Amino acid sequence: MNHLSLTTPVGDMLVATDGQDITEVRFLQDKYFPQASVFERQFGAYDAKHGLLNECKAQLNRYFNGTLQHFTLPLSPQGTAFQQSVWQAILQVNFGEAQSYAKLAHSIDKPSAVRAVGGAVGRNPIAVIIPCHRILGQSGAITGYAAGLTIKRHLLALEKIKYHE
Repeated sequence: MNHLSLTTPVGDMLVATDGQDITEVRFLQDKYFPQASVFERQFGAYDAKHGLLNECKAQLNRYFNGTLQHFTLPLSPQGTAFQQSVWQAILQVNFGEAQSYAKLAHSIDKPSAVRAVGGAVGRNPIAVIIPCHRILGQSGAITGYAAGLTIKRHLLALEKIKYHE
């Protein structure tokens, strides 16, 4: 496992890989982000020269510069089978579009699991690339975001997604 850091217009991030796939993309202020010492043990050495990490960094920079709408990176988020199904469904929500938690629950054939879907969205370990910021409340209301609503608002504005408070 290797990782590198990235400064974005909305905050610092860490990106981790298992050598084959991107496994984590986290804002440092993410409420589920482990403390730095735990992160180092869990994700290994800092590696500013790792090819996949640098490609991820380049694609994220292009996204934040407004020149990238679709990421082309191998991903391997770690989670339960249910979480995996939610994260795969989120990947189907296109740049500039939003979807409700209820519609997301329907898309995975679990229409009564809206709360559980919300929990899985909140635990997404690959921020921005698995675009959980595009998931809004039923009426288009902005809802929680593990890295904070300020960052979610910025990401929605970047993609020109309309929402309300």
